[in-house]
Parts: sequence; C-alpha cells; structure tokens
Amino acid sequence: MIAYQDGLKADVSLAAKSGATWTTNAVAATPLLDGFSIAATTGHGTPYVAWGALDPSTTPLGSLVVQTR
Repeated sequence: MIAYQDGLKADVSLAAKSGATWTTNAVAATPLLDGFSIAATTGHGTPYVAWGALDPSTTPLGSLVVQTR
C-alpha cells in the first residue's frame, strides 16, 4: 500500500496493488490542503497514516492529522 498526495487536489489517497491492477481510495478529500509530509507505520500491528494539513481560514494555519487504516 502506498500513501500519496494528489497534487492537483491536495488530497491524501492510498493505493493498493493486486496482481497488475492498482486501486485508489481517497483518505482525505476535503477543502483543506492535505498531504504534506505523509508518513505511515504499522507499529504495534495497527497501520497508521499521518500528514500535515493546511487550513487558510484558521490560526495556526497547519495541523497534524493521524488516522488508523
């Protein structure tokens, strides 16, 4: 599985390969600018994905998002 930022939309997506086919799943498809400095781990058996999100309408501008998958 690969976590990546869709640069046109600034959304976070996960891609998984099965045989020769890749499937994608949007994890964060919001009006926020998501996907900066994406990290993932399977520590302790549970997969986690973390990334930076920017919301121009708030102060502070940035936040850290952590989700289990």
